[in-house]
Amino acid sequence: MEPRETEGLRVDSVDYRLNQFYDALLTSEDHEAESSIQSQLRTLSERYEFNEEIAVGGVKKIDRVLDRKTNAHVVMARPRDDQPERVFETFLREARLTAMLNHPNIITVHDIGIDEKQRPYFTMELKRGDSLSTIIRKLGEGDPDYRIRYSRETLLGIFVRLCDAVAYAHSEKVLHLDLKPANVQIGRFGGVQLCDWGLAKVLGTPPEMESRISEPSELQPNDTMDGRIKGTPGFMAPEQVLQQQPTRQTDIYSLGCILFSLLTFQEPLTGSVEEVMQKTQEGEVRSPMHAFPKLHVPESLDAVVMKAMAQYPAGRYASVEELQQEVQRYLAGYATSAENAGFRKLLRLLYRRNRTASWSIGTGLAVVVSGTTVFVRQLQQSEGRAVSQKLLADDARLDAEEKLQLYLEERERRNELDRVYTENVIDSTFEFIRRGLYFEPRTVYGHGQAIAHLDKVLERYPGNETALAHKGFLLFIMQRFNEAQACLEVSPGSHRYMIELCRTYGNKADADMLPPAEMAQLLFDIKSLKGETRLSLIEKLMSHNAGRRANLRQLGTPMEAMLQTWNPDWEDRNFRFDGKKRHLVLGGRGLNRLIIKPPQTQTSGECILRLVRPITLELRFADEFDLLQLAGLSVSTLDIRGTTVNDIKLTQKMGMLHELIVEPGRLTPAEKAKLSAHVSVTELPLPE
Repeated sequence: MEPRETEGLRVDSVDYRLNQFYDALLTSEDHEAESSIQSQLRTLSERYEFNEEIAVGGVKKIDRVLDRKTNAHVVMARPRDDQPERVFETFLREARLTAMLNHPNIITVHDIGIDEKQRPYFTMELKRGDSLSTIIRKLGEGDPDYRIRYSRETLLGIFVRLCDAVAYAHSEKVLHLDLKPANVQIGRFGGVQLCDWGLAKVLGTPPEMESRISEPSELQPNDTMDGRIKGTPGFMAPEQVLQQQPTRQTDIYSLGCILFSLLTFQEPLTGSVEEVMQKTQEGEVRSPMHAFPKLHVPESLDAVVMKAMAQYPAGRYASVEELQQEVQRYLAGYATSAENAGFRKLLRLLYRRNRTASWSIGTGLAVVVSGTTVFVRQLQQSEGRAVSQKLLADDARLDAEEKLQLYLEERERRNELDRVYTENVIDSTFEFIRRGLYFEPRTVYGHGQAIAHLDKVLERYPGNETALAHKGFLLFIMQRFNEAQACLEVSPGSHRYMIELCRTYGNKADADMLPPAEMAQLLFDIKSLKGETRLSLIEKLMSHNAGRRANLRQLGTPMEAMLQTWNPDWEDRNFRFDGKKRHLVLGGRGLNRLIIKPPQTQTSGECILRLVRPITLELRFADEFDLLQLAGLSVSTLDIRGTTVNDIKLTQKMGMLHELIVEPGRLTPAEKAKLSAHVSVTELPLPE
């Protein structure tokens, strides 16, 4: 029949009954029509239509029939024709019991009843596929299709689901007592169903603990389905053969037999029925690993089989769940409890579960082991050369000791040189601070050079307090107040007072110079501190400031401030400085400290007017002026009109002087004779 599309439903030719169903659905809405389902059910005389015989057992036969009510094929079980009527009740109890076990891995009973011949029957779902016994037989024959479809892992997965069914039945206090591959059906898509509960037994329990499937009127404790012990030789437990009371361990034994067959494709016990029964009673069970070495049965599963098939129930697993978990542990890559795995086995399984990490660890261990092996071999090979090598080692040791001694001596010399260098740097820096800061040009040290040497000392001896204090002082002189503060806060030495000044004037970039007015204020702030040494600090600051100023006009305000700090009694101050012409006018009363000679203070002993480098100097003092204060000053023209000087001869100490300006007739010939030969006298009236 060709498939066709009808209102979005695809009618396929896989099952003709479906085509008929859709045809009826789509073409007839009249429930009185002959083709309607209602009409068919009303006129139905016989529900089941025989199709074919599937199997015949010792008690019952199995047929495939069509259920006309549902229009579906089902399996019908009936007692064999030669069975007496006394087995009918047992047969129906099997049907009722199976129907009440609700589990996806237990066959489902659809209907139970009595046929027209007054013989009982029940129907079950029809599973298309193979029995587990067929699969095992095909695998034993080497069928390639079955070998591909049913790997060992797949078979173990089937076993796990079979355990699910048995564990459920045990939870309902029902024993199967006829577990074997022939009673396990495997669907085409992997479904697993346990069938044939004909020998099932309900365990005896107190009334208040009876299972919900127990019906005292039908299933009495300790009864089998036909009133006597039955089973299949080779899959029966020893207690069944001996007709002893069965327990949950009886089914566990049978599950062990099934697991044996799944691993070997053979039955666990072979021989005649009598031989098999005898072996079962005596516990003569073969180890699957040893009986079939070519199949490479894992030791862990071999141990599981042997424990499940132990001769006595106490030696088997306590529950089906425990047996199931053992197989699941194997599938997950863990050791089973039955095998009592040693450390090496556990390590091997750990590697299989964590191959990447284990490979890294194993590689590391291999390196260690290999290295150790090589070392041991070399040690063994070297035993014969031990004496000669000892002599060589002694010579090498003596040589090493000599070299070590030389190294220690050299290190001591180096340390001594370091100490000498450090002392020289500190001493030289101190001398530079004390004297060298005043002179331009600085031939021995510059500020940057001094700091570079101090940094070398501090790199080797970071905690040298003297070096830190010297560096802080130099940075302060250079107006790098932030850097100076960092050093002085660690080691201020005798310069602690500078820290507050650094905070006050550190609001600028260290590379910048203070503006003239701020520089003047800094000098006044320093003078406000106690101590005559503050005058030397002022001179050092002005020396550096003057050396860095390219524009001499910026020196006037700081110089006037310096003169005031040095001469606090200076009155009627007259100070004018033209930086462009380098012309300085200086006058007033009380200005008598242009030079302070050491050791009174740590000043330069030079005239401080040198810092503004005047070419022309006009003195306008009301009181006598000591020309000795101008000694060494590089002035070309000196104007002393209106100023009384102590000794005109002192002008000779001004080596660059070329012109002396005085009032007309002021100098006598004798006084003029005291002047240097290259000095000319210019007489001009006193300016108004």
